[in-house]
Amino acid sequence: LASLQLSGPLDDMLRSLTDANIRAHEREVHDKLRAFVRGDSENALSIFVFDRDARPLVSASSYPVPHRAFLDRDYNVVLRDPTTPQPAVSPVYKSSVTGIRYFAVSRRREGTANAVPPDGYDGVVSIAIYLDPANKALRRLLDADDDSVTLLRSDGYILARSSGLGETPVQARVRGDSAASTASRSAAS
Repeated sequence: LASLQLSGPLDDMLRSLTDANIRAHEREVHDKLRAFVRGDSENALSIFVFDRDARPLVSASSYPVPHRAFLDRDYNVVLRDPTTPQPAVSPVYKSSVTGIRYFAVSRRREGTANAVPPDGYDGVVSIAIYLDPANKALRRLLDADDDSVTLLRSDGYILARSSGLGETPVQARVRGDSAASTASRSAAS
């Protein structure tokens, strides 16, 4: 929910900026992004802006950003297709910079001052949701200690669980024939 509430102010801040503007003023834009997430008392979020080549332009959590492409992240792949619904939700990843596990809610960058390529793709804005705070938030929803809730993507990838993920592999999925997977697919349709 917090990621959806950030969309409007993020759009306003990033609109009409070129990649070159963001790179030249990375510290200033970084500070503004940090201010967006500063109200998050649990440090559950970060914001990343990627260019069309999957290179980070700016981040709320790290300055300066790493200077490498993140083509291995699905949000830098699936949103290249203009028919992909937005926002896109990634599976869980482990940050190559901090080691923190997260999933991302991402959408295509629009309204920039870049010369937009023929395919119309100009990168993504991605809001990383860190697992430990997400798991704790799910725990607060429960009435009894023996209850459990799991947040799944529609394809069965586990995003967060009230009991935590422990040593669960980063991109764990619920089996396709399980009750949870069936319920997840039903809810998505």
